[in-house]
Amino acid sequence: MMNFKKLSLGLTVAGLAFVALTPKAQAFQFFYLNSSQSSTAGFFDFNFEFQADPGDAILTDQSLVISGFDQVKSASLTDPQTNEAGVIYSDSTFDPDKTAVHNTFVTFNTIGEVAAQRRAVRFQTFTVTAAGVPSGFVNPNFGGNPLAPTPVPEPLTILGSLAALGFGSRCQKEFAKKQSANSEEA
Repeated sequence: MMNFKKLSLGLTVAGLAFVALTPKAQAFQFFYLNSSQSSTAGFFDFNFEFQADPGDAILTDQSLVISGFDQVKSASLTDPQTNEAGVIYSDSTFDPDKTAVHNTFVTFNTIGEVAAQRRAVRFQTFTVTAAGVPSGFVNPNFGGNPLAPTPVPEPLTILGSLAALGFGSRCQKEFAKKQSANSEEA
């Protein structure tokens, strides 16, 4: 007969050993915020946020590379937002004057150090002006470590969806008017 006590103890020890020996995953996170029409005709401003979770450290001379764009025009950083509870915004770690812009990717370089000891650290909004994101995903990489691909809806798709919703709503109202007119005649 099986000894369930020994079996469960063995499985628990094996599970704890697996967790202890598994290397800590990078906790840096990268988020798509929004996009808007650029002042440059035919281009859009894609806005992103980078976050370092507690225990992460940003060092000088590291690079945040964001790839997956079409016809990158420029890149910049905006001012950080107002502090929220539990979050520190950092505005002196990445330098907008030290960005490298290429046709399909942008590199932001660090000039300062931040240790996210007890709270998450968010950074300025990273803005990339480009014609689009052909695959619908950008691929961020920080310090040579790839982060999770970030979904980025195309602005034209968003505008098209809004136009379709408006058109559908208008058609539905017209149809309702015709139905009520037909029912009054009958």
